[in-house]
Amino acid sequence: MTKTKISKLKVNDLKCSLNKMRILSTGKKSELVDRLKHALNSSYVDIDSLSEDQRVKPASTKKKYKYIDCLNQKLKFLEQKVLKLEKKLKNVLTVNKKCIQQNVKNAVKQEIGLKKYSSELKHNIVTKKCKEIGYGINTHTSDTSNQGKDIDTSSFLSKNTCNNILNKIMPTNKISNTRRNVLILSDSHGRGCAEKMQEHLGNNFQIQCWFKPNSNFEKVTESIIPLTNGFTKNDFVIIMMAGGNNALKGNKINKNSIENVMKCSNFTNLFLVSIPIWQGRPVLNQLIYNLNLNFYHLSNEYSNVFIDVNDIISPKDYVRHGLHLNVNGKEKICKYVSGVILQQLQLYDEKYYEQCKHINYNNLKTIVPSLATSNGKQSNDTYYKCNGLNNLSVCVEYANNVSQTQLNNFF
Repeated sequence: MTKTKISKLKVNDLKCSLNKMRILSTGKKSELVDRLKHALNSSYVDIDSLSEDQRVKPASTKKKYKYIDCLNQKLKFLEQKVLKLEKKLKNVLTVNKKCIQQNVKNAVKQEIGLKKYSSELKHNIVTKKCKEIGYGINTHTSDTSNQGKDIDTSSFLSKNTCNNILNKIMPTNKISNTRRNVLILSDSHGRGCAEKMQEHLGNNFQIQCWFKPNSNFEKVTESIIPLTNGFTKNDFVIIMMAGGNNALKGNKINKNSIENVMKCSNFTNLFLVSIPIWQGRPVLNQLIYNLNLNFYHLSNEYSNVFIDVNDIISPKDYVRHGLHLNVNGKEKICKYVSGVILQQLQLYDEKYYEQCKHINYNNLKTIVPSLATSNGKQSNDTYYKCNGLNNLSVCVEYANNVSQTQLNNFF
């Protein structure tokens, strides 16, 4: 009887010995050696018995164990998939529950507000408090003879037409004299957004856009706290389509960065605008979809506004390479976001109300698997010249001009 070290055996001999003991015989040679040593409780093996086993061993044993290994791997994969689906189902159920509760609360508040307001009208309080609350009677009705004049509310009350007065009361000063701040934080998608939003919001809003080309979500939002110093609930912070570079690198968003952003919702209005999908890149779009889904859950958790731009834009709104938006795409998004801001403040005109009454915050646009590259062309006027920018460089864009600034000390 001759013995030899197990480590000197060939791979076929190791597999033969393991198959005889009904032990898994797949993997690297070092793994096979460790398994055999552990099974024999020795570092040596009998060569004579090994050669006999090789002669007697049926040819189908190897295929048999390969099939068993394959089944075991499939079983593990299915178990992991079931666990993931269970987690997703729990998240969906909790989000739906929160949405239903919030909708019920809003409906109750609106009903209570209407009852209080109608009771004030019945007691003829409107004429006394119109000057205090800044409301007046809007006379833009089919009767053109009263246009440009104030209507006496007592005459309406004497005719028991309180319901008509409710429809006629609108803010006389749609935008207050105080300027509201709008801060936009973005990556390269934010070029030109400040000027476009200024056109839709008007001069009573002070808009500035800080965009960092080629930066991830963490770099874009790292200075959100000092930039929002002095902001109130009358101001707005918009995270405009940031996070696309995270998807390009396959990285998730840092939790500390998300918590830093969500702190702003305690003292101001926070908008999360989703990342636009990349036309013609389904694999990358799956990562973008996951990030947008994360933004959606955060918006519901912290009661922020989530806007899915993929439900607004079309393939024609992209440039030729399919990553950035062209002039029409940015115009659509800026007009849409401006309408949401005015609706939040109840300062909308009829055109914004018609545009925003079908806003869908709670449904996220799913990915279309067959995405074709857009033939849209990017205008040269859309991009401001920001040559030589690195990850720490920032372009500060205001309504009518843009300035490039190196802010390494600040950031």
